Amino acid sequence: MAASAARSSPNSPGGGGCFLKKVKTMFKRFLIIVTGCVLAACSNGAKTIPPEKIPQRIVTLAPSITEIAFALGLGKRIVGVSDYAEFPPEVRQKQRVGGLVNPNLEVIGALKPDIILATRSFRRENGAFEQLNWPVHYLPERSLSDLFAAIDSVGRLCAVPGSADSLSGLIRNSLEHYRFRGRDSLNVLLVLGRAQGAPAQIGISGPGAFINDLLEQCGGRNAFDDIPVTYSRISREDLLKRDPQVIIEFTADSSRQTKERLLGEWRLEPRLQAVRHHTAFIVEGGQYLIPGPRVAVLARRFSNLLREARAAYRN
Repeated sequence: MAASAARSSPNSPGGGGCFLKKVKTMFKRFLIIVTGCVLAACSNGAKTIPPEKIPQRIVTLAPSITEIAFALGLGKRIVGVSDYAEFPPEVRQKQRVGGLVNPNLEVIGALKPDIILATRSFRRENGAFEQLNWPVHYLPERSLSDLFAAIDSVGRLCAVPGSADSLSGLIRNSLEHYRFRGRDSLNVLLVLGRAQGAPAQIGISGPGAFINDLLEQCGGRNAFDDIPVTYSRISREDLLKRDPQVIIEFTADSSRQTKERLLGEWRLEPRLQAVRHHTAFIVEGGQYLIPGPRVAVLARRFSNLLREARAAYRN
């Protein structure tokens, strides 16, 4: 059964907990060396911002940017965060300022930020900031390369370029550990949401998304790598026609009940080889879809699931 395969996976909630603790420890250790990195950058002649212009009051309008800022040692300077920011734990002490489609302009204004860091999708959804002439900087957010560009931008804008270089290097090294070096890439469907019941109206990730970049590094090939958009919706007929070897569905709900329901719904399509080989998996937890410093957590999950799937097809 697909459900038993998912429960026995090394990626079960119990198995992933230790790794998440390691990630938190990594953040703490990284913050210890932040000051040294800044000093090293200055001593090497890096371009610096005059002290009076260094942002001291920062508002971050996306969970990914909040995580980047904290990882760069900027936590004490952050005065406002998105309603959906949950990591690191210190974020709970920060003022909430709304979300992508409902920013609280009154609260943001009252915080008197020196700089507001938002994603480009925020700009598409909200034009109010330009009218208010606030100090907003929009950062890329989709691909893995966008993550490194965002880290570089935050480091430069907030006068911690050395820390940004170190953080990017740390992430790259972590991801390299999970790089697949074999030849048997598996055909994978990445599901971001769908109608309840038998799989239909399926929201998927295509090329250009950071989760797709990670999938490729870990030995997967997107079943819909030929679509011209990063995110799309497919029908049941599209699904059956492509017949992916592996299905990986993301859900923010980490309850066992939801996981069992989702797996049970996939079993309603026995024509799919992923169902017959028990290689339909559920990845539970919203943290996996945040393009921030913790992307190695998803790389580890992909690596283990694809290893399990290869074993299933060999047996």
